Amino acid sequence: MKPQMKICLTTLTTIILAPISNTAIAHDHADITNHAFSSLEISCAEHVANYKSSVKDINNDVPFNGSLSISVKDGRCYFQSNSIPNHNFNDGKKSFRNDVSEQSYVTSVTATPKFSGSNTPLSLSYDNAIFLNGVKLDLLATDLLRGRKRAFRQRKDRLSRPT
Repeated sequence: MKPQMKICLTTLTTIILAPISNTAIAHDHADITNHAFSSLEISCAEHVANYKSSVKDINNDVPFNGSLSISVKDGRCYFQSNSIPNHNFNDGKKSFRNDVSEQSYVTSVTATPKFSGSNTPLSLSYDNAIFLNGVKLDLLATDLLRGRKRAFRQRKDRLSRPT
């Protein structure tokens, strides 16, 4: 069974998923494998710790160890991640186009997020979010990919029609 997740928007460019029970995993090297997240706490200071997970690329039968470190310094929250999620992945009918590999990812956001008075347009110039499991979210690239797939299907349908 896949873990269900709720998303808490903390700023227009940052999403943090927090553990259901902060006391259950609020220590160094806490294992968050398959944890569902639902806290509405917007302060990343509440999540300072080192997290790990043990997961599997299902279609390729390859194990992975996820890691994420959250720290606070000088009014900023720092996230250091290898971009491996806290749940098994690549379990669809088709495999991912590219093999998954660990990435070195470091980013920071303000430790005291506030809602903006206006919308921030999506851009490929910055990341939109990072989840507590250490995986970043890029809404625009995801939407562009969906659009390309939709356009490809429409073109394929149009070409396959008899004339």
